Amino acid sequence: MEPDPKNPDPPKQDPSRPDPNAKQDPPDTANDPSKRPDGLNKLDPKKDPKKDPKKDPKKDPKNNPKVQPQRPQVAVAPPKPDKPDTSGVRNRAIELYRQKKFNEAAALLNQFASTIAGTEASDLRTAASVYQQLGVAYNRGMAPAAKPIDAFKDLRRALNLDSGSAAGEFTTEIKAKLAQVAPKAAVSFYVRKEYDSAAQAVRLAEANGVSNSDTKLVRDKLEQAAKDLYDQAAKEMSSNPEAAKQKLRQIKGMVEAKSPTLVKANALLNSN
Repeated sequence: MEPDPKNPDPPKQDPSRPDPNAKQDPPDTANDPSKRPDGLNKLDPKKDPKKDPKKDPKKDPKNNPKVQPQRPQVAVAPPKPDKPDTSGVRNRAIELYRQKKFNEAAALLNQFASTIAGTEASDLRTAASVYQQLGVAYNRGMAPAAKPIDAFKDLRRALNLDSGSAAGEFTTEIKAKLAQVAPKAAVSFYVRKEYDSAAQAVRLAEANGVSNSDTKLVRDKLEQAAKDLYDQAAKEMSSNPEAAKQKLRQIKGMVEAKSPTLVKANALLNSN
């Protein structure tokens, strides 16, 4: 608009309206996040990508996981298998044993033992061996035609097996038979000069209620044999002390502890 020469004063501007010809300063986008093109406020350190630790890939724990120390490997033992149940076969074997079917009881246990392993199988085989040996000793010792010495030895073995490893079903029966056989066996042992065995047979017979002419005869003979050994030992003590001491020790198994001959033998041993 050209100024009016007649009116030198310029026209008044309406303060409520901006002057279209006035120069305006550019907006301050540095401190006004709403006017920044990226919507970021440089003065806000929390939103500054350069200062935000979460935005730093080098410091991000997701990108740099901690290395955990490896724990030592511990060997785990495999679970132990269940033990086989042997109660049934054992009970059946005991029934056969009580019927004096010793070989059948042994065969039953051995057959079952062949199907398992470990200590259970070993225990069954041991029990089978006991039944088998018991059967042999029992049948031989009980045989009417058995010789006294043989019967005595077999019955003693049967007694040890039955009362020890087996159920003791025949212990009373075996002892009764031993009492009958022992006196005759004692005589036979004495004739063979097996003095210790003769003395054992006499003691066993008397312990089971049998004391007869055979047991009395053997006792008297053993006492006399002990005296003869003592006399020989006394003569040899100076010339052959080892042989003499052996004879004195033999007397201990021949006679009872109250025997006068044994008292003298012990005194001679202790003095030398």
